[in-house]
Amino acid sequence: TSTRARKETLSLLTSLCTHGSSTVVKSLIPALVNVVDSNAPESTTKSTNEALYVISSAYLKHCRKADLSLGYLLRPFLTCCNDGNMAQDVKLDLCHTLTRALLSVSDENSGVGPVASMVGFYLANSAFVSCITKKEDKGEENSVAFVVHILREVPAKIQIATSLQLLRYAGSLISKLG
Repeated sequence: TSTRARKETLSLLTSLCTHGSSTVVKSLIPALVNVVDSNAPESTTKSTNEALYVISSAYLKHCRKADLSLGYLLRPFLTCCNDGNMAQDVKLDLCHTLTRALLSVSDENSGVGPVASMVGFYLANSAFVSCITKKEDKGEENSVAFVVHILREVPAKIQIATSLQLLRYAGSLISKLG
């Protein structure tokens, strides 16, 4: 079946990452975008979430070897999520899966940074999209719902650290405006 072929292809792609090829790690980004875009806007499936989890986990485990950062994963992922065609529940479901991947490859102390980065990237991208498209229908409400949803998924330690990081971002922004 196509689901089995998809699983096998993903397994092969992610296993190739362990051999240190930066080209293979970089190829995970288009694969991730394909997975996320293929299910917008209606709903996600179990296989979509599995594919997203496998791809993002493999990327996160091997991105440093390829001189890549979390930002290279977050930017296209969140751009797909914020394109305006994706239903809020689909976006939340995909972000939940990515959050699980972030936590699965992080140790107890380093899980704070990736989650805070994801939330910060999302808010910045969401604000940018709202400014460019002049679309403000429920934009702020959806952004708050997203942040609350993600923070509910993580341990209290990461909730607090992420909230503090958001305050630092806001403080930095205010100082630049003043």
